[in-house]
Amino acid sequence: RTDLNYLEKLVKWVHKHFKLKSKSAETPSYPSKADVLQCISSSEAKSKKEIVYASVAICRSLGILVRLVWSLQPTLVLRLNGARAGRSRSF
Repeated sequence: RTDLNYLEKLVKWVHKHFKLKSKSAETPSYPSKADVLQCISSSEAKSKKEIVYASVAICRSLGILVRLVWSLQPTLVLRLNGARAGRSRSF
């Protein structure tokens, strides 16, 4: 069983270590093996997906049993009628 303190430190390291090259929109395709390897070696990613894939690869190389799970449901955006304020808000 992996120590939670160790995982916390690993997540903090990944958050500090990897940077996005640009804040552009996400690409719908999955990163290739070469893209993930480039992300790990350069510490820069083209998308958030590359950082996720690199994180999974690093965890697996350290012997941590992880898996990647994607939700097939679109993200829900809640909108409230601002009847009192006369406008609508999004959360």
